[in-house]
Amino acid sequence: MSNNELLLALSEMMDTKLKSVLQEELKKEIQPIKADIAELKKEIQPMKADIAELKKEIQPMKADIAELKKEIQPIKADLADLKQEIRPMKADIADLKQEIQPMKVSIGNLEREVAGIKIHLENVTDRNIRLLAENYVPAARRYEKEVSQIESMKTDIEILKQVVTEHSEKLQKLAY
Repeated sequence: MSNNELLLALSEMMDTKLKSVLQEELKKEIQPIKADIAELKKEIQPMKADIAELKKEIQPMKADIAELKKEIQPIKADLADLKQEIRPMKADIADLKQEIQPMKVSIGNLEREVAGIKIHLENVTDRNIRLLAENYVPAARRYEKEVSQIESMKTDIEILKQVVTEHSEKLQKLAY
């Protein structure tokens, strides 16, 4: 056998030996991993059952959600319609606000005028009414006193009218 063949045989023997040693070491290292995987499988089993149960519970919910989606569609359409109806209303409100501004100014002017009128009433008209009332009472009392005199004067005037008429007639008869 040649050196190359010997080397090759040695290499194969080492590979075989190395493989067996490595395999044993790998088996030792894989053993705890396998134990961990077995434990994880045990822990996962109840989770799988829980997931299956959750899937069963979710199925009716999916149907409910689909139903809700169907019910929401007309509501969405209504909302879109409402939005379209509200747009012109917003424009109208903006127009009204612009129209109200001059009215506010006018109202402010009216309030000032009313305040002026109130002051005039308080200072001028009320004072004049008070003066009239103060003069009315004495005049009314004087009138009450003079009423009987006025009545007698009326009677006297009537008599005078009659006398003057008679005298005028007599004077006219004399003149013709």
